[in-house]
Amino acid sequence: MAQTFSVTVLAYEDGTLAVTDSDITGLIVEVGTFDKLLVELPRVASDLLRLNHGLADEQIANATLHVEFKRTTDAVLQQESSSSNSLPRMSWSSNERSHPVQYA
Repeated sequence: MAQTFSVTVLAYEDGTLAVTDSDITGLIVEVGTFDKLLVELPRVASDLLRLNHGLADEQIANATLHVEFKRTTDAVLQQESSSSNSLPRMSWSSNERSHPVQYA
């Protein structure tokens, strides 16, 4: 069964394109051109679908990336309209015995 994954690409005024919001765990991509996005997004998404979602090669080949573009002005308006009261508080601590974080 084919799966569809949503990806939001922010388009900045200087032409930079950035993916920081998607259904794919860990997907972050920033490139300077649309052509580079067409190369990097499928490559990185494929690796993360395999590593973080456990998909096999056949499942990845049948998956679809649904890409939505937003100008940064749209993203800023969306952030301004969201309520800051709905954000959780964050607490940071340091533990010398903790292990370093590993990224896929």
